[in-house]
Formats: sequence, C-alpha cells, structure tokens
Amino acid sequence: MRTVAALFVVAVWSGIAPGQTKNNGHTLSLADGTKPAAGMLADVAWLAGNWAGPGLGGQCEEIWTPPLAGCKEMMGMFRCVRDGKIVISEHCVLCESEGSIVLKIRHFDPAFNAREEKDKPTTFKLVKLDKGAAYFDGLTIQKTNAGCTFYVALHTKNGLREAKFEYKKAEAK
Repeated sequence: MRTVAALFVVAVWSGIAPGQTKNNGHTLSLADGTKPAAGMLADVAWLAGNWAGPGLGGQCEEIWTPPLAGCKEMMGMFRCVRDGKIVISEHCVLCESEGSIVLKIRHFDPAFNAREEKDKPTTFKLVKLDKGAAYFDGLTIQKTNAGCTFYVALHTKNGLREAKFEYKKAEAK
C-alpha cells in the first residue's frame, strides 16, 4: 500500500494525473477505461500553418488547416522525404468529440497504399492539455519559441522508442 501511495505522490508531483502514465521521454499514455481529457480545437488552434524540419532520417513537413465554416475539425497532412523520395505520408484530422479532442491519422506508403484498414484510422485520445502543449496517447505536440516539436512513441521489436520532429514555420511552396 505504501508503494502505491508513493507512486501516486510521484505521479501527481510530476504532473501526471491518475489514469495517465509516462512513456519514455515526452509522451504519455491513457490507461484503459480512463476518460480522455477535456479540450477544444481552440486549445490547439496555434498549430494551423506549414511546418518543416528533420525527422525519421529525412526532411519532414506538416501542414494544418484551421477549422472552416464552423466545422469542428482541423485537417493535416504529413510527409517524410529521403533521398528525393517520399517514404511515408499521412492524412490527419484533429476533431472535437464528446468534450475532448481526438487526433486521427491514416498512414500511406510511397505508392499511396493505406497502412490501416479503411474504417480504422490510428486514433490518439487526449491525455492532457497544457498551455502550448497537447498530450495525446503516445503523441505529444509542444509549441516552442522556434516553432513546434512533435514526439511520437513508436513500438518497435526492441520496445518503445521516441521519434522527435522539430519544426519551424515554413512557407507553402
């Protein structure tokens, strides 16, 4: 019992609430059965724009649109280019759902074949919101002085590792 109490104190002191666990690095996980954190698109509206920087051994770019005509969604695109070729692209949606924000992603290979089944996008539930940061289950987006940084928890055969994408504002070309 003492160990559980000590872990609770450490979690609260470190800014992790019950139902949240810290992955390696900068990402959090939402425990099964835990309700996602409250949030609205206005909390992440700063993400709208063009972002570019290194990641996954190549050059990456993300483009996020603001909500349009009262729609409760922001649409995003991602691509990673290595040696002049796209190695992966994504179509993304940030949407309000049941008082929270959900990030949905569909990954595509260079031939534009979807990795996920047609009715099952990869979904990231909101774990926590801070000023200038959104912590989704396994993915964190942080506003920085220079731009923004994405951290993604990747499950590999050797365990969990974190990918980091440091972006700066970029002009559409």
